[in-house]
Amino acid sequence: MELLKCIDCGAEIEKNAPFCPNCKRINHELLPSGVVEIEIPDPKLGLFYFMSPKNVIIFDKDYNPIWRGNFGEVATLLTDTPTEIIIKLGDWANEVKGIVFPCNRYKLELDKSYHVLVTYNIKEA
Repeated sequence: MELLKCIDCGAEIEKNAPFCPNCKRINHELLPSGVVEIEIPDPKLGLFYFMSPKNVIIFDKDYNPIWRGNFGEVATLLTDTPTEIIIKLGDWANEVKGIVFPCNRYKLELDKSYHVLVTYNIKEA
């Protein structure tokens, strides 16, 4: 059994494992479709954050949910085409909209200018 190191967390994993058992990073080479990964921040910001639900939902352009998870996780989407997405982080933050492309990795980046809500933008990692 050949072992490799996960490029995200450094854990040893089997070469043919579909994902890292420690951090859940997908092994792109074993999947038939394009994979999109989106790093979801774990901001721990202010009172509104603490009063909001701690789950994240990613929707397609028609508001059909395509991923559910928590802050601090990496969302993994399978798609073969560019996909318009909407990310809802809770009542304390903006709705993040963007187009993601297969085989790319993205992260949500905090916009530090003044806004009523905490504002994130999606950027290629």
